[in-house]
Amino acid sequence: MHGPQAYSLLTEKIISTGLATGDPARAVALLERSRGLLSEDAMDIRRDTSRLEPALADELRAVSTHLRALDARDRAISQSIDRQRELDRKIAAERVRLTTRWTRLRAMVPEPAPLDLAAIAADGPVVMVASVSSGAHALLLTGNHEQPVRVLDLPALDFHTASERALTFLTARHYATSDAYPLRVRLSAQAEVRDTLAWLWECAAEPVLRALDLTSTPEDTWPRLWWCPLGFLGYLPWHAAGAGAGVLDRVISSYTASLRALDFVRSIPPSAGDGRTLIVSQSEPPSASALHGVEAEVAALHTLLPDATLLAGPTATRANVLAALPGHANVHFACHAMTEAHTPGMSRLLLADHEAAPLTVADLAALHLTGRQLAVLSACSTSEVSPDLTDESLHLTGAFQLAGFRHVIGAQWPVSDSVAGEVSRSFYGHLTGSGSHAPRTDDSARALHTAVRELRERYPATPTIWASYVHTGA
Repeated sequence: MHGPQAYSLLTEKIISTGLATGDPARAVALLERSRGLLSEDAMDIRRDTSRLEPALADELRAVSTHLRALDARDRAISQSIDRQRELDRKIAAERVRLTTRWTRLRAMVPEPAPLDLAAIAADGPVVMVASVSSGAHALLLTGNHEQPVRVLDLPALDFHTASERALTFLTARHYATSDAYPLRVRLSAQAEVRDTLAWLWECAAEPVLRALDLTSTPEDTWPRLWWCPLGFLGYLPWHAAGAGAGVLDRVISSYTASLRALDFVRSIPPSAGDGRTLIVSQSEPPSASALHGVEAEVAALHTLLPDATLLAGPTATRANVLAALPGHANVHFACHAMTEAHTPGMSRLLLADHEAAPLTVADLAALHLTGRQLAVLSACSTSEVSPDLTDESLHLTGAFQLAGFRHVIGAQWPVSDSVAGEVSRSFYGHLTGSGSHAPRTDDSARALHTAVRELRERYPATPTIWASYVHTGA
């Protein structure tokens, strides 16, 4: 895996070269090839296994699964330093062996067709944002076949300022969302979060929307926009930028880790309206605090989704969830999540047996489900990225997308279970017409946007309550 500095240098070289030669479309194509290559290859292979010999497709999937499983080695068990170093050496050697095998097998697979950059933006603009030492730029994909990529310079998003702001935001977000600190500290941190959202709007988000002619609140049909921030910019909540009015008042925002990831989820056929929903509920996981709002959340969901299957309490185990997922188009998790910053493959949902058999990012990313529609992760920090892997989709939201879900709802930082329940009730209410019809999953981004705006109206001065929720997918 590459570190953030390597990605920054590579991104800078690609962007600088693309802009110097006047070929931003070429720069975008090179950026796509430089980011998250293993995940992107897996998406290409899953999207079109029909063009491969069955044995080759099976072997590629197996190697991909084993590579991800390396991240699932349990490092939580107390071990001596020497034992840990030995384990690290074994994992590194196994990764080299499997990566070599993957490269050999991948060479036998026909290269995927180049992405049609105009087609990628047919449903709404896609905005790739980068801040490197040579400058900051937004690469705007607008669906124009004659000029598929436009470049917007963002001088106020310079690397030094932006990286300092991102670090300040992460620190303030931590203080603002933790009950461990006095009220005055949390209020001060909340003000810092608001300042970050105002700065992000002024220096980047508003200029982007202005360049795309998205300058007012829609009266009828809301336009959509996909954010694709590069590197450390992925820590910032672009969908929530603004002081008072902002991005939430101009467009419905979604995120994508890359253009190929967006192309992959769009290749998943949309729902025919007859898919069942699996609800996984765990309010009292072992060795974790109780979630007192989960039972009320699940009861409300059952009213809106009366045909849903429920796995709750002791039945909400890793094995039961993995067995149930293939038989359901949609899944909703109401539970704790744990993010492992330095071993992201071990990030997991806290189910009944999480201590002995955790349901991890590595487990989920290895699944090969077809025709899945919606995964809602009503849990904390499910879209939080590792500081060492900001250009990879190694978090729970990305894992569900790679498993084959067309839409995924997650959170960028911790949220209270009462707020999570409030958002879930509003989201599914909009998605089902207050229970009058089955979930219209292709309205997921719109339903979340509406739920978040409602929450912002109630808590305008507390953005950590409402700005965490994000939609990733088609």
